[in-house]
Amino acid sequence: EITRTVAEPPRQVIYPYLTVVVNNENGEPINGATVTLKNNNTQATETKTTGSEDFYYSVGRVIFEARPDTANYTVTISSTGYRTLTDTFTYDVDAYDSNYREYSLDKKAVLSGRVTAGGAGLGWVTVSILDTEISTVTDSQGNYRVLLNGGNYNVKFTKDGYSRII
Repeated sequence: EITRTVAEPPRQVIYPYLTVVVNNENGEPINGATVTLKNNNTQATETKTTGSEDFYYSVGRVIFEARPDTANYTVTISSTGYRTLTDTFTYDVDAYDSNYREYSLDKKAVLSGRVTAGGAGLGWVTVSILDTEISTVTDSQGNYRVLLNGGNYNVKFTKDGYSRII
């Protein structure tokens, strides 16, 4: 005896539409990511969650339906444990690749700060991330930015003529 479960077919997507695919840094789909689409022409926003659509295949993706023929959009994608990503682009229903956007979220973090001496920014200080090969130098105002993978790090600041370690 063969038993089959018949389900309703997935509903049809209303054209024109925009598909947003969200993957991790290894190219694997991320379900549960929040995707907010803002129409910069009208200021209208829509928010959806990847993997929650009732279409045929929604793993790691959302579909924004009934788009205007052309629009300027800003998409913001966030997911717990990943850096938030923002992109602005022009949608054109007649453009070959306009209805499909694919993004990869990563777990990198930005470490930034300002090195000071006596309240003034201290330029040209070497900022080293210990146990890695990552380093940078502060700008003339003492500011620095370093892109890191998520985790805990020890940081060393060095400059000729200075010996205080924090």
